[in-house]
Amino acid sequence: MKKRTLYLPIGTKCRELLGKALLAAKAVERDWRVVIGSLDIREEFLEDSAPGLLIENNIPDDKAERFCRLKARGYVIANLSEESALYYDGEEYWT
Repeated sequence: MKKRTLYLPIGTKCRELLGKALLAAKAVERDWRVVIGSLDIREEFLEDSAPGLLIENNIPDDKAERFCRLKARGYVIANLSEESALYYDGEEYWT
């Protein structure tokens, strides 16, 4: 069976590195290949890499075109935001 690939771009190391390292370790235990990198190298790298699961830390409208291209190539895109994990009352964020 072909290994699945998990892509974990990191923007702010002090906030994101530990959680994404744990996620990477759990993925490796389940026989995933894991790629961890900085935000500024991911654009070109992803275009030339095998499709996999891309964990983004935000999904704003200005990234929609890029995400559509990646999805058409077979990527699955998910969001994990370390800044917005817990809300006492998230009602103001509902749309």
